Amino acid sequence: MRLRLKMNPRDGLSQLMVLTALAIMGCGGSSSPHPMATVRGKVVTPAGTPLTEGMVNFDSPELGVGASQAVEKDGTFKLPAEIRAGKYTVTITPPPPPPPEPTAKPMPLDLNRFQETIPMKYRTTKTSEFKGMQINSGKNDLTLEMKK
Repeated sequence: MRLRLKMNPRDGLSQLMVLTALAIMGCGGSSSPHPMATVRGKVVTPAGTPLTEGMVNFDSPELGVGASQAVEKDGTFKLPAEIRAGKYTVTITPPPPPPPEPTAKPMPLDLNRFQETIPMKYRTTKTSEFKGMQINSGKNDLTLEMKK
């Protein structure tokens, strides 16, 4: 005895369209497969005063992402975009040098000027004391207190 199944060509097309739509949307229906976080905070110098110039840098080789933001005059910062939740090493660096004037001689940035406000150990991922900082999904409000 033979069993024959008749398929309507439209049924196959409908199934293909549904599978294609699921593949495009993803099973979760979310636009991002990873939990995301907003980060803001304040940077405090070893003297206990707000850092008035500098950059805050978030780096996560594990996640393959990073972000940087300039510190405001009152020591606060807010990353301009969300980052993936996870562990980060945070470094604090001097600000980049200003763009040169077209007619002026280039002036090197005086890094010694920041020796008291940004100790060298906070400037690299290898030596920063802000290693393994957990950034949770949602809002994160940090206080980064540097020590000598």
